[in-house]
Amino acid sequence: GGSAGSGGADSGGASGGARFCETCQCEKPERAHHCRVCNRCVLKMDHHCPWINNCVGHYNQKYFILFIWYTVLLGLYNCATVSLWAYPMTDAQQQAIMQDWTIVFTNIIVSGIFGVFQIAFGVHHIALVRQNATTIETIGKGRLRKRQLAVFDLGVRGNIEQVFGTNASTWALPCVQGCQGDGYTWPHNSSPSVTETRP
Repeated sequence: GGSAGSGGADSGGASGGARFCETCQCEKPERAHHCRVCNRCVLKMDHHCPWINNCVGHYNQKYFILFIWYTVLLGLYNCATVSLWAYPMTDAQQQAIMQDWTIVFTNIIVSGIFGVFQIAFGVHHIALVRQNATTIETIGKGRLRKRQLAVFDLGVRGNIEQVFGTNASTWALPCVQGCQGDGYTWPHNSSPSVTETRP
């Protein structure tokens, strides 16, 4: 889905302490990272995605995940409909459009492969949402320890609501804003086990 794009100079901010971005010359909120491609700090940055030519972060994470899954549905729908159109043809019909079969088979193969790839990518991002984590916080230089990520864990339902909103009936709707909060401060898990291990 793209490169992380983070400057990699920060630790992720799980401690809640103030951080400073040397490039932007401003204080960097908790979970924010500087993107080298966009040349700006991004709230709750997940990664920089060349597909959308933008960073995925606090305000557009829901839309990005829906984009992935709608693309999966489109690819699989295209693969299925073209296959069903081509399969029942008689030999005479097949010979009549033989010059188009290369296009038909390419369409089926590309749609199928693309759909499967996107499913894997979509599952990965859903798993991150369930943990209330980002790609940067789990992979690469900005990776946090499990005990640091546990600070943001509000339970599966609470984690999902942080990205998709509190109304489950609108989770699949791209026309409804889902993200909770302002992206500068984050609710923390205050359970004793997490509080004791917080860095």
